[in-house]
Amino acid sequence: MGTSPTVPPAIEAKLQEIESATETMVALEDEIRALRRRVESSDVPAIHLGLRQIGEALLRHALKAIQLDVPRGPDGTLNRLKDALYTKLKDELDSSFWRHLGTIQTHVNAHTHHQENDVYQAAGLLGRPSPWDEVESAMHALRCILNTFVLRWPPPPKPVTASAPPPADEEEDDEAPATDRAPPSFEGVAPTDLADVTAKAALENEAVRAQLEKITGMHRRGVSRRLNAAHGKTKMKNLFPDAFQSDADDDTEEEERGFDYETIGNLSIKEARDNDLANDIALLTNRDPASVRRKLNGLHGGGVVRRQFEWYDPQTVGELTVRTALSYNLAPLLAREFRQSRASILTKLRGVPGQTKLRTVFEQLG
Repeated sequence: MGTSPTVPPAIEAKLQEIESATETMVALEDEIRALRRRVESSDVPAIHLGLRQIGEALLRHALKAIQLDVPRGPDGTLNRLKDALYTKLKDELDSSFWRHLGTIQTHVNAHTHHQENDVYQAAGLLGRPSPWDEVESAMHALRCILNTFVLRWPPPPKPVTASAPPPADEEEDDEAPATDRAPPSFEGVAPTDLADVTAKAALENEAVRAQLEKITGMHRRGVSRRLNAAHGKTKMKNLFPDAFQSDADDDTEEEERGFDYETIGNLSIKEARDNDLANDIALLTNRDPASVRRKLNGLHGGGVVRRQFEWYDPQTVGELTVRTALSYNLAPLLAREFRQSRASILTKLRGVPGQTKLRTVFEQLG
């Protein structure tokens, strides 16, 4: 087919733009990864197929968002989906949206379907000076569609990160200023005795933060940022679960954390570095903390954690413990995946010892 053994810089640039534009579109993770593999292997027909699949996914989402029936099966093709959306929004979306969608149709359909009635007829790639020209054109069109798409159907709000001020403690005594209250002393306290210390108490005591720095292996700024991000009543055993794991602690309470599983996955690499989340990522991906820290330091800050580590991977999640699942609020994710209520998921998690692997509790993760 005359495909180039190397990826043209223009194609790589367009691919990076598509990856950036779909960062918040978690459901497209597999398609985006597959598209990059196809580009790197110079499989031009497969690239066109990937672009068509991404376009179809976007149109299905749009139809669902405006509460129209989504064509399924043979009718759920790019052409039919476009026709269904055009009938409803032809005057509401800019003409360039439909033009770019037509560009994708023109290029990708020609290379992902048999043409006319001759199954031996070439799909149109032979004899062309460069098949990458059509790839670049289709990629550019998809990138422009994504611009309109996220404006019309924006992603959900980004979770609050550790830069936000800590919530006020409702039980705080407003009558006495903080400087007049003597914080409790934790000098010489064993690390295990810090498990039930609250975030509020830790913030008020330098000795606690020094202890936390030692037992977690985190930098002082990382400890402070996590404390600031948590609710004042959050206990250290839930805020730093990897440092306070104990077989006796089987009734782990689900408390509000500064960062939960899905929040960390959606953070940028820069945010993960700034908040010193290497230990958390290592715990949630069964990696060595030092290797995670090295990888974070070597990645571009604009990348996304879930795309650089084993996020939403069934095998990896299955190796996590029940205690970790409760501490990092995996219940909503598991409820969606297994089509069960959050309450039923929590009942199962709280009904077994904290060191139990999730694959033991949920056979789907086995």
